[in-house]
Amino acid sequence: MSIKAYNPVIYQKLGDIGAQSKVITRQDIDGLGKIIVKHGYGNHVCVVIAHRHFDLDDSEVMYEVVDSDRRISQPRPLFDILAEKAQPNLLSCSLDGFWYPVGYEESAEVLPAWNDKIFLAEAAKYLINANLVDKLAIASRRSADLKNDGIVFVEENLSASRKSIVRPTSPKEMIGIDAIPTTYAFTINGTVNEESCVVCVCIVNDQTGHSK
Repeated sequence: MSIKAYNPVIYQKLGDIGAQSKVITRQDIDGLGKIIVKHGYGNHVCVVIAHRHFDLDDSEVMYEVVDSDRRISQPRPLFDILAEKAQPNLLSCSLDGFWYPVGYEESAEVLPAWNDKIFLAEAAKYLINANLVDKLAIASRRSADLKNDGIVFVEENLSASRKSIVRPTSPKEMIGIDAIPTTYAFTINGTVNEESCVVCVCIVNDQTGHSK
């Protein structure tokens, strides 16, 4: 792969979703999305507002598994998941242009985009020049098909167990719920233009942006 080994310092630098969402514009997000679409990864890579919900030990990483229609992430020892079928599913860029995993998923397949040095270099250059390396990240887009039915994924975070649960929901269910958009997907809308949509939102429980 064209990405670096896990570095706990990179994970610890991820910010709070409430604070991060206030300094990111849709133009910032769309700029990175254009690069994703340009390299043909619209169905496989999405843009994420860079954030974390839990503190981890240096030997731990967030590891995501699929449970029916839910995706559940929680800390696991890095040594253990590297011995299993695990691949990076969330990458953060450093100021020197290198990409580091800040999350993993249960998968035997390496995402082709993670091996594409030209794509990663162009995405890193955009983030560095726009001063966004600590604000935006890229993630694998494993649930693209459900978006066709207008489904949005909602993320709930349980502090006691340090567990994040992402599940599909409908726009109707989201009425009246305080949530922050975190993840954006990009597709070609029939011409040469990119069309972005919100894929996942994070439920918050107070004005500071701390998640449930």
